Amino acid sequence: MAGVAALNSGLSSIAKLSAQIMQAKATGQDTADYENQRDAAMNTVAGLIGAKFLERPNGEMLVMTTNGLSLPVSVNGAPFGVQNAALGSGSFYPGGGTPAVTLNGVDVTQQLSGGSLGANLTLRDTTIPLYQAQLDEFSYTLSTRFDAQGLALFTDGSSNVPVAGGGGPVQSGYIGYSASIKVNPAVAAQPGLVRDGTHAVVAGAGGASAFTPNPPGGPAGFGDLIARVLTYALGSESQLGTPQRAPAMVGLGPSGALNGPTAPVTDISNFAVALVSGQAQDTADATSKATAETDLQNVLASSLSKASAVSIDTEMAALVRLQNSYAANAKVVATLQALWAQLLQMVN
Repeated sequence: MAGVAALNSGLSSIAKLSAQIMQAKATGQDTADYENQRDAAMNTVAGLIGAKFLERPNGEMLVMTTNGLSLPVSVNGAPFGVQNAALGSGSFYPGGGTPAVTLNGVDVTQQLSGGSLGANLTLRDTTIPLYQAQLDEFSYTLSTRFDAQGLALFTDGSSNVPVAGGGGPVQSGYIGYSASIKVNPAVAAQPGLVRDGTHAVVAGAGGASAFTPNPPGGPAGFGDLIARVLTYALGSESQLGTPQRAPAMVGLGPSGALNGPTAPVTDISNFAVALVSGQAQDTADATSKATAETDLQNVLASSLSKASAVSIDTEMAALVRLQNSYAANAKVVATLQALWAQLLQMVN
């Protein structure tokens, strides 16, 4: 993770410049240039983790996160570390193959909540896995509802409709299914199965009603399956009077630790709308927050510039006043010299 390397580099720069500032202060030298460079390094670190800084009277700088984690400021070494890893749909943090960010070997991932590094960790460990889990749930729901009515239209890469695993997280049988879902090769090779059905259905409590596929050579106007799909597979009931199983919204992901923000729905189209609108709202919220933060940053930068920048007009006016004062003083000195010379001449 590039942010970890940048964080180590920023802390090292702060340490080096603080040592130079401390030495300069001890010998009475000017520290302005060192302090400007250190401010730039501090700005980098603050942007990465939202750090706070405290300068001691001798020029030493203390650094800590917004939640109080003290950060080592050292010239040598890289206190923060993270291992490289190829992450898949089954990866999760902690303990699922997603590496931790460590500070001197101790996991501090959940303590780095500010700045761009904290935001990237949230994306990696929560936001993106949740979106993946919601898409998996939608894909699984779509496939199983068609299959329940007698049409295995959507399957995985092995032409199988996934089955929920038992005894573990609710999605343990179809983690990553949204990346492999496709039209059943048997249906693609024989499109008539969309009319006739791929398999028989035995009626069961809480499920679909019984269904017998249109046999080979059966009527071309066979419409039982199409009616079942339109009425039940895409509807809120699995058969008349029997509600569909609501898609899972809690306990999602390979660890079962992710919870979706949308309310449970039974209609597949409403489920799709809920997912899309939820993610669109997340995007809008992030954009709005980024705009507000950028505006605040611009205001602070403008205030700093006004407080620290040199005004050409002000400095020019001061220069003119100084020049006029110098000219007037020069005339006074010249007059005094003339008077002194006259006095000496009179005495002699």
